[in-house]
Order: sequence, then C-alpha cells, then structure tokens
Amino acid sequence: MPYLFNYLKKYGNQSFDIEPINEVDYLLLNELIYLPLDDYLTDTYDIQHAYNLVELAESYDLNARLHQIENAMMATNNRHRLLMMMAESSRFHNIGFANFQNKLNVDTEKQFCACTLLLPNQQLMIVYRGTDDTLIGWKEDFKLAYQETIPAQLDAVTYLNKILEKTTESIIVTGHSKGGNLALYAALSLSQDNLERLEQIFLYDSPGLTQASVQSADYQALKPLIKRYIPEDSVVGQMMYHDVEPIIVKSNLIGVFQHDIMNWKIQDNHLATTDQTTDISQLVDTTLKQWTEQHTTAELSQFFDYCFDLFAQVGIQTLNEIPKDVLSYIKQIKTLNNDSTSDYKTIFETLSNELIQIGRDNYHLYQKHRWEQLQENIETAWENFSTASGLATHLETFDQWLKGDTKDK
Repeated sequence: MPYLFNYLKKYGNQSFDIEPINEVDYLLLNELIYLPLDDYLTDTYDIQHAYNLVELAESYDLNARLHQIENAMMATNNRHRLLMMMAESSRFHNIGFANFQNKLNVDTEKQFCACTLLLPNQQLMIVYRGTDDTLIGWKEDFKLAYQETIPAQLDAVTYLNKILEKTTESIIVTGHSKGGNLALYAALSLSQDNLERLEQIFLYDSPGLTQASVQSADYQALKPLIKRYIPEDSVVGQMMYHDVEPIIVKSNLIGVFQHDIMNWKIQDNHLATTDQTTDISQLVDTTLKQWTEQHTTAELSQFFDYCFDLFAQVGIQTLNEIPKDVLSYIKQIKTLNNDSTSDYKTIFETLSNELIQIGRDNYHLYQKHRWEQLQENIETAWENFSTASGLATHLETFDQWLKGDTKDK
C-alpha cells in the first residue's frame, strides 16, 4: 500500500491548525493534479469561486471508470482513491480548486497544465503538473536538455503573474517532474514586489535550469525559498543544473520507477530521508550530462525530432497506446528506421551509439572504482583485525607447533 494512504489515515482528521501543512501535504496535492480534471474545473482567474474538493471528488467519482478507460496512465486507481480519501478527510475537504489550465499544442509542441489551490489558511498554492501521457509532452521535456526555453515555461510565467495580479494572498509554487521546472522558471520571472509574496517553492524530483540561470543574481535571491526533493535513484531530478542541496527521499521502488511519488516513503508527518543518492543515479546523471555537453543544439534537436517522428509515423500519440500493441509498434519503427533516407537518420544512429558508449565507459569506471574500494577496505580491515587481536603472533606460534619447534611438546 502506498505510504500516502497511511499518512491520510493517520493525519486526515487533523486540521492544519492542529497539524500545520507540511511537505507531505504538498506532495499529495501535486499528485491530484495529474488526474484529468478538465471537465470539472474552469480556466478563469476566479479564486473566490473555487471548486470545493468534496464537490470535485463527487463529480469525478461518477466518471472515474470512463476516465480510466480513456487514459489509464493519468487516471489511475491510486489517484482516484487518493482523491476520495482526501475529500473525506477534515484536513483537506475545504481546499478550493480554480483556474485549471490544460493546454496541448501540436504545432508549437507544448504541453502545459497548472491549477491554483485555495488552502484553508487563505494561502494560495500553484501546482504545475509534470509530463502527461502525450508524445508532445515528452518531446517538450527532452527539449529542456538543449533549448534555453520551452513553450510550457512561457505559459508558466504568464500563469503565475496573472494569479498574482488578480489576488493579494501569499503564494506557494510547486511541481513534480517537469512541473517543478516550470514552477522554478516562473518564480524566476517575478518582480521584486511579487517576489515578496512568494512564501516557498517545493520541487519534487524535477529538472533544474540552465547553468547560466542558476548562476544569475535573480536565482540566488530565490534560492533560500527552494526546497528540493529527489529519490535515492533519481534520474529526472538530477537533470540540468541545480544550486540547492536536495532532500533525498526513500522509496518502495528502484531505478527510474522511484520517480513515481506515490511510492515515496513517509515517516510520521514527513518524508523518510537518507544521506545520499545511489551510485546508479550519479552514473546516469554523469552520462547524460557528458552526452549533451559534447553535442550542439542543432544535433540534439535533429536527434529527438527524428526519434519522435518515428513514433508519429506509426500513429502513436500517447503512451497509453503503446502497451496495446507494443510488439507491432517496435516492428514498425524498426522497419521505418531501416527504410529511412532522412538526413537525420545518421545523426540519430551516431548519437545513439555515442550515448551507449559513454554509458558503458562510465559503468566500467564505476566498477573499477568499486573493486579498488573493496580491495582497500579488505586490506584495511585485515590490518586492523590482525593488529587488534595479535592474530599474526598466534598464527606464527601455531605454525611453529605444527613443525614441532615449540618448547612444550
């Protein structure tokens, strides 16, 4: 059972007056925004007529099965259950939801989604959704690796500034995955007056910004407000550049599956943490940074354009479609690639091979380093044990006894 449900059972009936809002609450609210809420919330900047969580849950529950059939990746059983449990709790049931904007533009290759929440303490919380199930959304994600800005970031700036223009309350911004990147980028755009209304920024396993951005004076002014969380095996949360030490969270899962915040471990009223990320997380981060840094923006753009064009040619528009006929899709993509005469094909194959080789080289270095560490640890342990116990002397005496050289026979 996901830890979020256990947290709700324990703290769901404690109001924010009794148990102040915390990092786990923000995590829960981030997860809710992945649900397909378009049919229930308006996109108008009207905070005073926010949709109550209880009303939202009741409306969604009527169509939950249909949502799951249409979009199994976003409308999961766990998210539906989370919504219902939160609506039934005295802790969350009064939260208001407003200005839900969900935009997908094939021409500009943009996927953007955000929602404004009115918390019981009259504080506003802006949640930026991470990547959804669309191929457009995933392609835009990869653009973060080589473009100064992506379309969703510009929408994130507009969204935040519009909310600040229409309201007077203090604000928290947050996001998971790409949503965290959008939250950070939008906050970086704020004027000094608006910055004073910003209470905190909560980032959950999200990519950073460009190197120039994190070195800027504006970012350094924002830095004290940032709380950054990543799982032990983080990949997404290590991408790009950061200048804030992360809080490293334990997870039930391993590898890239730790990106799913439903399985992050919770201890009492806070996230269960550890001291450092795993070697695999650091290995993947190093490999991706080396690969992107040795190629131009044009080369990376051509690589991803060709890759996603193969998906488009076989008719894939969302990740939900792939499991339905995965073997057929793989076969079609392989055939298309073999028959392709595109100039981008060479770039795609060259960069793919380079990425694999960089990964192999780094893995071999990692294994070599581990072996050297193991040898050093064994030698040190043996030396300490021998010295502490006088083992060497005992072994010498035993050897003499076997040879009959001892005085006592």
